[in-house]
Amino acid sequence: MTNQISRTEINEEWAHAGIVEAGNFVFISYCMKNEGQPVENQINGALDVLSDRLESVGLTMQSVVKMDCLFKDI
Repeated sequence: MTNQISRTEINEEWAHAGIVEAGNFVFISYCMKNEGQPVENQINGALDVLSDRLESVGLTMQSVVKMDCLFKDI
């Protein structure tokens, strides 16, 4: 285990990182894609973004422990 914290996909304007690695944990920030399209397309797009981010750090969807999903007017 390492004591280093690694941040990638940093957005200085919003002051957040898309991916944070800390020790043996990886935290993925919100995933959005296909905004303005039907909810099914938005969900599939968000899962695609999540999958891509996980893959960038050597993980798969099988590694996901918890997801918080926020919906508006579905």
